[in-house]
Amino acid sequence: MRIRYDMKKLPNGQWCVYDIFTGTVARHNGSKVIGLNITETDQMVDLLNEQDAETCPALKPEPTYH
Repeated sequence: MRIRYDMKKLPNGQWCVYDIFTGTVARHNGSKVIGLNITETDQMVDLLNEQDAETCPALKPEPTYH
């Protein structure tokens, strides 16, 4: 799976999810993904990367034929 989102700890101790291509804090449902605990941030990284993969046809696996 392509990785677009990752997590990092900010200088103030908060965690955020950021877009590795733009360097900006990621958004989910219109809100910045910041201020979560480490577990929630990790889960959000997985969710956003899965959603990104679903929206990019080039990343979908080829169908298998038997």
